[in-house]
Amino acid sequence: MKAILHTLFVAITLCLVMASASCKKEKANTSCRLTRINRDVADSSDISYDAQNRVSRFGFSTCLYTFNYTGLTAQAHLSYYSDTSFNTLYNIYLNSDGRVASMTYHNTVAGALYLYTYNYQYDAQGRIVLCEQNLTEDASGIVTYHKDSLVFSSGNLVSKFSFTKTNTTPYVLAQRVNISYTAHANKIGYYVWGTDEEPTSLTSGFTPFFHLYGNTSENLPEKSSVYNNSGVLQMETIYTFLLNADGYPTDENLARTILFPHTYTRKFTYTCN
Repeated sequence: MKAILHTLFVAITLCLVMASASCKKEKANTSCRLTRINRDVADSSDISYDAQNRVSRFGFSTCLYTFNYTGLTAQAHLSYYSDTSFNTLYNIYLNSDGRVASMTYHNTVAGALYLYTYNYQYDAQGRIVLCEQNLTEDASGIVTYHKDSLVFSSGNLVSKFSFTKTNTTPYVLAQRVNISYTAHANKIGYYVWGTDEEPTSLTSGFTPFFHLYGNTSENLPEKSSVYNNSGVLQMETIYTFLLNADGYPTDENLARTILFPHTYTRKFTYTCN
């Protein structure tokens, strides 16, 4: 009898262990794709993907990015429903890992042509560590250069140093951003959150390109602090998140102080398997 009970105990224990392992494996295999960011009309987007899991559309009909890929090149077309005469074409060049290596686009304002160029460098972990940017004003011949140096520690972007110069002056520090982190894993791409932490300072706000920026910080942000070139604090942003059962943020509350103080909440929607 003891032998039978021992055998049953061992069998039940093995079943429980296997069931636990199976559950953990199933949970670990859960992956989600961001399909919607919602705050208001000006800051809401639907996101569609192609068969290779690359973003194909980002935005609404009022302001829509459409991506097309061919080999190691891509194009993003930005169009506005309210102004059909305004549209911008981004030419994107990818590296062998499918990350953006360089990007160009131009705008015409009052008949003057402005050409923007971005070049990205990555570390061995596939994270952007340097972005060199320039703006050429065709009519005047003035070229403005920007350079963002990104510093990672323990898998997270902890500092971004932004430098600027013209074609007649040397580089000088424009601003520095320091970032601290929560203990929550970052599962959908750090560059979704804001502009202070993006790898560009020249016309930043390229949220639609988050899927091309390579690997990002391992944790969700807690606070970013922006300092000017004299080390004076200019702005702070506090982030708080609500997470779903799989650890993906469903709500982000952002509270900005000092310069342009405001608060808002964004909601994130996913498709999961």
